[in-house]
Amino acid sequence: MRCDWVSNFLTDRPQSVRVGNCTSSTLTLSTGAPQGCVLSPLLYSLYTYDCTATSSSNIIVKFADDTVVVVLISDNDERAYLEEIKHLENWCQENNLLLNVSKTKELIVDCSKKQERHYQPVRISGTTVERVDSFRYLGVHISQDLSWSRHTSSLAKKARQRLYHLRRLRNFRLPSKVLWNFYTCTIESILTGNITVWFGNSTKQDRQALQRVVRSAERITHSELPDLQTTYYKRCQTKARRIVKDPTHPNNRLFSLLRDKDHNMKDKDYNVRDKDHNVRDKDDNVKDKDHIMRDKDHNMRDKDHNMKDKDYNVRDKDHNVRDKDDNVKDKDHIMRDKDHNMRDKDHNMKDKDYNVRDKDHNVRDKDDNVKDKDHNVRDKDHIMRDKDHNMRDKDHNMKDKDYNVRDKDHNVRDKDDNVKDKDHIMRDKDHNMRDKDHNMKDKDYNVKDKDHNMKDKDYNMRDKDHNIRDKDDNVKDKDHNMRNKDYKMDYGKKKDWT
Repeated sequence: MRCDWVSNFLTDRPQSVRVGNCTSSTLTLSTGAPQGCVLSPLLYSLYTYDCTATSSSNIIVKFADDTVVVVLISDNDERAYLEEIKHLENWCQENNLLLNVSKTKELIVDCSKKQERHYQPVRISGTTVERVDSFRYLGVHISQDLSWSRHTSSLAKKARQRLYHLRRLRNFRLPSKVLWNFYTCTIESILTGNITVWFGNSTKQDRQALQRVVRSAERITHSELPDLQTTYYKRCQTKARRIVKDPTHPNNRLFSLLRDKDHNMKDKDYNVRDKDHNVRDKDDNVKDKDHIMRDKDHNMRDKDHNMKDKDYNVRDKDHNVRDKDDNVKDKDHIMRDKDHNMRDKDHNMKDKDYNVRDKDHNVRDKDDNVKDKDHNVRDKDHIMRDKDHNMRDKDHNMKDKDYNVRDKDHNVRDKDDNVKDKDHIMRDKDHNMRDKDHNMKDKDYNVKDKDHNMKDKDYNMRDKDHNIRDKDDNVKDKDHNMRNKDYKMDYGKKKDWT
């Protein structure tokens, strides 16, 4: 019967990629099965159902799209092995499936104690398959020597990395229930993955390495966690019950329940009953041995618990000491906070004082600027006066040149002019000193005010000097005028005499 709806479901499937608000163009596919669909695994299983081994000594194990070919090579005869690989390659080509040679690995388990054998390399589609000594299949590392050391070391390394996150959560003071849930989900799930396969054949050193991770988690979570041995027993019992209840399981025939006592009493076949008794005796012996082993395990467990109790007592003492230290540290921090608060208050008061001082300095600076402006105005006035005096001096010099021959008093005036020049030089020096005083005013306001007062007095005295000098110049001008009149009178008399 043909299923048209399955054909319609698998052919002409529109597919696009969406990232945020951007969507790619639609692509129509008719190969493969949609990922994430519930029906896809079932359809793939039906599609690969006829992919079976060609020989009774060969086994093909299929789990989803991971396929393993297991071949027994006897008497160094590899023909069945190579034929099985060739058959699988042909089947894939006929069914339009591609074998990923880069992901395909060859693992040889040689149990013979003789000299090492050399096997032919396997080729698929002309490419040689890589031969390895260990391979990870469904989360389990399978080694060439059938030991689980590499697998357990990988689990221990990965679990120790997760312990860092558990410690971080402990430092955040999360409840123990949250820490226990985190351990169960992220660490225990790693340690107990497929534990029924590898734990029973692992070495004591490997088990101790894994158990150390559990003990570290116990110290972090402050709670008792199930050890791996107990978890292994429980998982094995659960697995056995499932196999017994499932008659379709391949290993169901390995489990047969023992007959009860009533049936043994009613049984008329004594030979069968004797056999049953013998089997039961053997089972009792096995049970006794199991009980002895369990007692030993319980004793070892009790010792471990006693050691854990001692560790917990020591740890509690350490925690008490740490709590006391933390209390002392908290008190110190409180005292430090109080000191910091007092310091902050003092700094705030100082800041206020500095602000007031800054305001005063600003006011003083403004006053100084006003005074400087006044001084500048005065300086400009003095400069103008100096220019006027210079012009007058030039006029006087011109007059002196004319009067040098004529009158000795002109020499006295020249001396006075020299004295005046010296006064000008002194005045320039005073101006330079005043500039230096202006530069020093920011350092000492009180001294600057006094200097300004002294400068004002100096300016007043200098103004008086200028006024006196102006009066002297006026007197000199009058003298010159009188001399000119006298000269004219003398010149007129000489002319009349001539």
